Amino acid sequence: MNKKIFFSAAIILLLLTIYAFNNSETEFTKTEIYFGLSKPDGGIVTNEEFNAFTDTVISTFFPEGFSIFNVNGKWFDPDKQMTISEETRLIVRLSRMDTETSANIDTIRARYKRYFSQQSVLRIDQRVDVSF
Repeated sequence: MNKKIFFSAAIILLLLTIYAFNNSETEFTKTEIYFGLSKPDGGIVTNEEFNAFTDTVISTFFPEGFSIFNVNGKWFDPDKQMTISEETRLIVRLSRMDTETSANIDTIRARYKRYFSQQSVLRIDQRVDVSF
């Protein structure tokens, strides 16, 4: 009888551990947003323009914080039928993704496209486990 109780308790503990791990407080969504700096007229989004966009738009939607990286990107432009190389700003943010957060990210992308005449702004979401 003791073995049955032990194994039953062990199974319950295992199921609770699996449940707790899958519903952990450390599950976040890592979002990467790629902002190309080349403008269609041949100009570029200057550091001042991007910083102003960051201060007035991105920071408004991401008051908890985010990281900015300077990267070089390459992408295929279907209109010009060629690969374009351009400086890019990469924003990385960790969040507990919900409908409002996702909509805020799409608003940032739409505003950047409108303000700087961009064809697209790449968004990548990935579930990650984090520890602080």
